[in-house]
Amino acid sequence: MPRDYDAIDLFWDSTAGDFALSPNGDILSTQNDPLYSIAQTIVDRVKSDKGDWKHAPYIGASLGNFVGERNSSELGEQIRIRIYSALQAYSGINTSDISVDVFPLGPNTLGIEISLAVLPTVSNKSSHVLKKLFYYEYSENNILGVI
Repeated sequence: MPRDYDAIDLFWDSTAGDFALSPNGDILSTQNDPLYSIAQTIVDRVKSDKGDWKHAPYIGASLGNFVGERNSSELGEQIRIRIYSALQAYSGINTSDISVDVFPLGPNTLGIEISLAVLPTVSNKSSHVLKKLFYYEYSENNILGVI
């Protein structure tokens, strides 16, 4: 059975990589969307390299290690395993709640869909699954977009 992943954390702008401010100048939190905190964790893990986080040096998928590889089902599986491992390390995410799917979108572009089964609560509007979709240009180690 999925866990309750509702949490409140500081809200950051994933595009600018900075904390977001409210109209009155206060730092925003994720209290209005309690699953946003775990969504931020997922994005951090996929976009980071091991060693990026001083106090947690083993966090990060290090997808840049795949630059120069040929697009194949084997590459997709290696990336899937790498992301799965990055998400379960030190994060409090149950491995049975995670699903990672990697699929080709072009010669050097992959789609990465991450699904996290969550316990429905009143706070998270009775959600059952949190999904994040990444568009990854692996020849340049560039996340082109996250939905």
